[in-house]
Amino acid sequence: MKKKIAAVSVALMLLSGVVSAASINGNYNGNPIVIVTSNGKALEIDEVPAQIIDGHTLVPISLLRQIGASVTWDAKTYGVDVKMSGSSSSVVKGLSQDEAEKLITYTEIIRFLNVMNDQAYIMANLRTSLTLATTKTQKDQVAQSAKTINIAKANEFSKKFESFNILTLNEKKELMNTASSVNGIKIALENGSGDTVNSELLKFKNNVTVLTKKYDALLQQSEIALANKY
Repeated sequence: MKKKIAAVSVALMLLSGVVSAASINGNYNGNPIVIVTSNGKALEIDEVPAQIIDGHTLVPISLLRQIGASVTWDAKTYGVDVKMSGSSSSVVKGLSQDEAEKLITYTEIIRFLNVMNDQAYIMANLRTSLTLATTKTQKDQVAQSAKTINIAKANEFSKKFESFNILTLNEKKELMNTASSVNGIKIALENGSGDTVNSELLKFKNNVTVLTKKYDALLQQSEIALANKY
């Protein structure tokens, strides 16, 4: 079954290769550069090197092409389809189906929550503008800006959660409801309902924060377990 991912975490070192990191490799935008090797041979850096960001080792997905992966960008879904040659049961060679699914699931959820966090930031700025608006023209400008909030991307993510077997039914509903709640705040902004925006936005931001901490911790646990195993 195809799996679409746009970011790859530290477990990609299991692709018959090794990831080594230290400040001796230099820094990229203030982040330690990571050298990625496959069968002892360092992979060639394209434009952006692998690096450590917020405690996670992030590897540019373009590097996978150097070890035989097929990588296809889908602009409509804002996703990447990765096919590993010679492996039908796991996205990453050496991983069990369960390990691969955990890694993919938690990575996708963190991506989704990052998108939700960006939406919250945009909506908070619009709420401030709505609060300060004193004329119909100013309120109309806020309403027009609210129309640009991207609901489609949130819905695209939430559809994926239905197929994630490691999530409970309540977890799936919780994530999908988080995506749906963006639309309610957007409508309130378009209608100039300041009080509704304030209360709903606060609940939304708190929910995203709680979920981010939960799934970031699960992702880190998965990474540590894989690093210890392999």
